[in-house]
Amino acid sequence: MRVNSWVVIVLIGVLCSSFVFATDVDSAVIDSFEDNNEVPVIIILEDTAETLSEDLEEVQNAVETKQENVLKELDLDEKKGFLGMFNNEPGFELEHRYTTINALSGVITVEGLEKLYDNPN
Repeated sequence: MRVNSWVVIVLIGVLCSSFVFATDVDSAVIDSFEDNNEVPVIIILEDTAETLSEDLEEVQNAVETKQENVLKELDLDEKKGFLGMFNNEPGFELEHRYTTINALSGVITVEGLEKLYDNPN
């Protein structure tokens, strides 16, 4: 079932990617949280002049910088408390970083989605 959900989310993301803005969340993602704690997603980041440049190196640097900023907000790395207790689970589990497309893919939690929604990137 997880693979089928992933395929549906990817197809929706790819088909809708030209219409997506940073604050738009596909209803399929929201609906998936009714049955799951984590949902596979493709996060399409806000484009800038640098990410749309004709200079490939400039695009790659701009995409990497935007991805880093978003991942930092999503608590990508699990933070350990004393002896591994009091863990703060990451809001997003990264599966793929694109190098020339201003996007990320992975699995997100509701908490991660809320942080992403507040992120201007």
